[in-house]
Amino acid sequence: MIAWLIAATLLPTAIAAEPSELDRAWYLAETSRPEAAMASVSQLLHEDPSDTAAHRLHAWLWIKALREAEATEQLYRGWLEQEPETDAARIALANILRWRNRYPGDWCAEAEGLLVQPPASLEDSYWAQRVLFEIRKVCPGDQEAPRLAIMKLGEQLPEARAYGLRLQLDEQPVDAVLAEQLEALFAAQPWRLTYAGNPWMMRGDELERVRASALEAAASAAASDDPLLVESARRLYRYAGEQEQLLDAEDRLAALDPGYAPNRFERAEGVQWVARPEQADDEIMGLVRAASRGAKPRRAIAEAKVFEAQLPDSGPTRAAYHAHMMGLHDDANQPIKALEAARAAWQADPGNPDLANEFAWRAAVSGVHVEQALEAIEGAVQRLPAYDARGDHLAWNYDDWQAWRAQQAASIADTHGWVLYRLERYEDAAAVLREALLLASRPHAVHHLHLGLCYDALGNEQEALRQLGRGMALAGGEDEDLERQAYARLVELFHEHRWAPGGLEDWIAMQLPSVEDADGGGPELHQDRSALRHGHPLADISFTVGGAERSLSEFEGVKVVDLWATWCGPCIEAMPSMDKLAKRYADRGVTFVAISVDADPELVEAHFEGDYPEHLIVGWAGRKALREARVTGIPSMFVIDDNGIIRHHHSGWDLSPGGDKRSREKIAEAIDEVLEGYAKE
Repeated sequence: MIAWLIAATLLPTAIAAEPSELDRAWYLAETSRPEAAMASVSQLLHEDPSDTAAHRLHAWLWIKALREAEATEQLYRGWLEQEPETDAARIALANILRWRNRYPGDWCAEAEGLLVQPPASLEDSYWAQRVLFEIRKVCPGDQEAPRLAIMKLGEQLPEARAYGLRLQLDEQPVDAVLAEQLEALFAAQPWRLTYAGNPWMMRGDELERVRASALEAAASAAASDDPLLVESARRLYRYAGEQEQLLDAEDRLAALDPGYAPNRFERAEGVQWVARPEQADDEIMGLVRAASRGAKPRRAIAEAKVFEAQLPDSGPTRAAYHAHMMGLHDDANQPIKALEAARAAWQADPGNPDLANEFAWRAAVSGVHVEQALEAIEGAVQRLPAYDARGDHLAWNYDDWQAWRAQQAASIADTHGWVLYRLERYEDAAAVLREALLLASRPHAVHHLHLGLCYDALGNEQEALRQLGRGMALAGGEDEDLERQAYARLVELFHEHRWAPGGLEDWIAMQLPSVEDADGGGPELHQDRSALRHGHPLADISFTVGGAERSLSEFEGVKVVDLWATWCGPCIEAMPSMDKLAKRYADRGVTFVAISVDADPELVEAHFEGDYPEHLIVGWAGRKALREARVTGIPSMFVIDDNGIIRHHHSGWDLSPGGDKRSREKIAEAIDEVLEGYAKE
């Protein structure tokens, strides 16, 4: 079984003379600096993606230190699917399966199967056998074969020497031969003084000799200017019980490496909920809305202003009027006047958290009135209402109300954080934005993008990379300026700190959260999430139309796929616009397919009652379509070319005044771009 491996050890190998960059990255990881370690190992992987030892640290950091076990496993599964013959991918994935599982299971056979093929290099042979040895500490199997293989490799490979000696010392006492090998290890690799084990816990006739050699090597290491060597000496002194030398090493380490420190954890404050029962006068506001309905934007503004003199000077009714004017100014493409109307609405009713949030958000986006926006949003945090069974709200029981208000609290916290960011109070902003993520009932692109940019301003590039990646995976064009800013920074951070076999776009796709499974039994982790991203294929979704089975691949040319459901309000609002688009592009060979994700096809039939959209192909696929398309929310519209490749993804539907037209034109622009590309070919 290991004959090929023992034969390989006959090759000569040089002795390591100084710590490698990977050794230094491990030092950072083991001294509570995972972000710095990740930056270092990412650079190593950019230089050599096949470095199995670097992948071991890379995976260890994401799983053990940064708590991203699922995403890490998917990254390496994706790499293995792309390059199944790559030794580093197989060994790393087997290692990850071991780290993720404490007990035997189906993973045992999979992990061992990944290690059956002999690696091409001596170094990869060592890591394969070491992973196999560690797997068999948990799973059934013979540990002796990989143990012997590692010991043999330790005679040839510097990186295997310490671990090979450790395994040998687990089984036999320290004799003259082992003592000589330990002394050689201390001399050649003083940064690994304790890697072969604790000399004060070993047994054998040559222990005094070994301990003296270890202390002598530690003294030289402790006097070094290299923190890695001083840390090695510190560990040995702790094993030896040499308290004075231990304290001296710690003092020297503090002087050489001020960043040597344990992790710190932060806590965010909760939200205070207080009641606020006032409501606007619906009678006067009904007149205002009726007067401005149907007119062109500027005319509608003039018609609404006629009623201004009849309004109270302040309070909910005055606030509702200004909020209505804000929408009219938006329709007229007057952003500054819309901002002023939002501010007036908040000033008229400062106890309304929704109005405060609207004004503060607009101020933060525009950079105008930001100090006043902070006052508004901090007041909103204190005025989120308590539950009242008689209240005028959309929830019909406490649990529904709680979920509804938690989402509102998340929105307010996000605005609060972005206002603080605009004021360059980055530490405070990060704390509040983290709270927004915790409060949100579902992942939201803007929350992650805001937090990512905030971490970037703080210089925490690893956390910025994580949050910006998640945000771009969720992004669907809701805030194009923010997404453009975030993506530009993400490109730089990824190049500096991250590694993935398919580059940035594949890595972004893998940050997409899992969708709920069809049975509602919780999150389901996907093997491949790249389908969402531009330039990747959309799954060939199968669906039924009038009882007949169809699939997307049956339709030639450019296709627009709309995932929707009868219970989804924005989906229903979008349907007439999608039908108009289908009519507009019918003579240009574009097919529009609206696929329902409802639980039952009868719900679709009951909704239309036979009156289906004239230009859409309406089918039903059930919730599996969400999993196949790798999306978590609807409506989701995909523009795909004749090869099934995604060229545009539009998430959600704008329900604000004029929003229907804006959403429709975004999809039309994407279709035109694809068709223009064909015309040039």
